[in-house]
Amino acid sequence: MFGMTLATHTIIGGIAASFFPTHPEIGFVAAFASHFALDAIPHFDYPLRAYEFDNKNAMNSDIVLDKRFARDLINIGLDILVGLLASTYILMFLGKLSLPILIAGALGGIIPDALQLVYMKFRHEPLKSLQRFHIWIQRDHRLESKPFIGIISQIAIIVIITAIAMLV
Repeated sequence: MFGMTLATHTIIGGIAASFFPTHPEIGFVAAFASHFALDAIPHFDYPLRAYEFDNKNAMNSDIVLDKRFARDLINIGLDILVGLLASTYILMFLGKLSLPILIAGALGGIIPDALQLVYMKFRHEPLKSLQRFHIWIQRDHRLESKPFIGIISQIAIIVIITAIAMLV
């Protein structure tokens, strides 16, 4: 659950949105789509203490809103902050820094994971279908037992996408 790190989703979302410099709403959609493309790649996610996985049916997994979740929020906040700082630097380096685009890309890149939490507390459509898709796109793409490889792969993805953005 909650695939890739949010920093990676924020950075790639910002780069995806930067291709639409005068249309933050299209940038948001591109960043939203980039989230699922990234989740389809083998990756590492850090564990959330408050996440309770249902082995029989992943759609029944839940987040418990208790002290563990409060601690998870600190990690999530730091993860997003790192992503925003790195996105700002990369977009400045690419000469494509625009606050509306940065915000659209960051939000579009991380909203799918936030919607998983909303689904766990409000299990109705269209969240059900989105959660089913999110679980499906990530199946067999996690490297929990290989965090070093997972983190290196995320850095490699950021470098490759940044290089592609430089060429375009």
